[in-house]
Amino acid sequence: MIQERIRQLPRLIETRTQLKKQSDQLGAFTSRRKQIEELQARLERLTATAALLHREGIGKFSAGTAESIGRLVAEFRTAYSSEPDAALAKSFTQMQEKLVRILEPLEKSQAEAWTNYAAERLRIFPEEVLSILQKIPAFAPTVNEVRNRAMALSQKSKMLPRSAEEFEAFQRALRDIDEAWRKLGSDNVPSEVVAFLREAVSQRGASLELLTGSVRAWLISHRVNSAFRIRLT
Repeated sequence: MIQERIRQLPRLIETRTQLKKQSDQLGAFTSRRKQIEELQARLERLTATAALLHREGIGKFSAGTAESIGRLVAEFRTAYSSEPDAALAKSFTQMQEKLVRILEPLEKSQAEAWTNYAAERLRIFPEEVLSILQKIPAFAPTVNEVRNRAMALSQKSKMLPRSAEEFEAFQRALRDIDEAWRKLGSDNVPSEVVAFLREAVSQRGASLELLTGSVRAWLISHRVNSAFRIRLT
């Protein structure tokens, strides 16, 4: 009995070695598959955002950027599907590093372009103006609503839009803030000042005709004249 076990020992050791090898390989494949899936998802997000930002004229993405990245996605998907063992080869790591080097500057550029775009759209609600107007009791409810909406949208805009629907949601939120701002009014403030403020702090902006002498005098007396700038449309 003992001799039989001794004779079986080499075979059992070999079986254990093979099982350990297969287990290690399975773990390596599982880990690599996760890396592939994560990189694919990252590439697809970049592709969708590049196409969206280009369509909306945001940033400096060339017309072929999204297509080039899309080709990388396709190549990456098929590169190792027919030869799974190649996923564990050095060439995979090299390809992965190459893609990451391409991804990182593009992702950074996208984030900066979107951040600048969103900040520019929200900059029309300057805090210094809101703080002063809030001191006028009749203005306070509207100012508070606008400030809260603008702050909430500023937080949400830190995430890049990934679809036309998400981009439209941002634009719709801006329109909602505009609509809230147009409720601004007070019997204690000249109507022409209210008219100017409603238009000036809006997506469209106020025309020069609304900046009358009395409006300018009111802005100066309340020390908010420096918060407004003339821009060409």
